[in-house]
Amino acid sequence: MAKYKKLFIIDDDETFVLIAKFQLEDLDFAESIIDFSDGEEAFSFFKENDRTEYPEIIILDINMNKMDGWEFIEALEPFGILGEIEVHVTSSSINPADVEKARNNPYVNSFISKPLTSKRLKEIAGNR
Repeated sequence: MAKYKKLFIIDDDETFVLIAKFQLEDLDFAESIIDFSDGEEAFSFFKENDRTEYPEIIILDINMNKMDGWEFIEALEPFGILGEIEVHVTSSSINPADVEKARNNPYVNSFISKPLTSKRLKEIAGNR
């Protein structure tokens, strides 16, 4: 049985999204997995839909051309929903500033260094 009803992947790296979806499906991680190619596209979804359509968990890339992960979180803040949705930020960068920013952001549940692994996904699901 899936741990989550709905999960969003917000990342502009098509290969990462493809592999992540495969891993998530293999682990029966979520009933529904929806991906967005950038923060703007995902933010539009939140603006155009009501809370019943929102995900329980988001895997969010930090570095994207159109609205990066930090800008996306800032844009969602006025919605008052961030504490209700798990946000796990990802990056191929191991910039200590990004790790620290994630650690200090009250809306970020964890920082995940790419690539995403099944072990890490199991840890996330186990913390639920």
